[in-house]
Amino acid sequence: MADAASPDSLVARRFELDANRFVRGDRSVTAALKATLMSWRDNHDRFAAIANGNPQLEAALPISADIATLAGIGLGAVTAIESARPLETEWAGARRRSSIAKLRPKSPRKAGHPHAGGSRLNR
Repeated sequence: MADAASPDSLVARRFELDANRFVRGDRSVTAALKATLMSWRDNHDRFAAIANGNPQLEAALPISADIATLAGIGLGAVTAIESARPLETEWAGARRRSSIAKLRPKSPRKAGHPHAGGSRLNR
C-alpha cells in the first residue's frame, strides 16, 4: 500500500514543478494545477466506493481523505492567488478537523533524495 501514492510518481513530480512555477509568478500552469488538485480532491469518493468492504483498501481510506482535504485547500489557495483575494479561513477549520494536523514523517528520507528531511507540510 505504501507505493499506491508515491511522492516520487511522475504526476507528483509534474505537480511540484508546476506549483514551483506558479509560486514564482508563472500563471501559465494555473489550469494544470487546478485540474490535478480537482482530480485529487474528487478521487476520494470514487476510491471509498471501491475500498469499502476490502480490508486492504480500507486501510488507505484515511490517507485518501487527507489527500482530498489537502487538494481542496490547495485549490482554494490557487484560486485566491489567481483572483488576488485573501484565502478564506475555512481551510484552517478543515485542517484542524482532519488527521492532516497530526501527520509527521515516519522516517527520514535517504540523503540526496530531492525531498530529504521529510514533508514540507511540517516545516
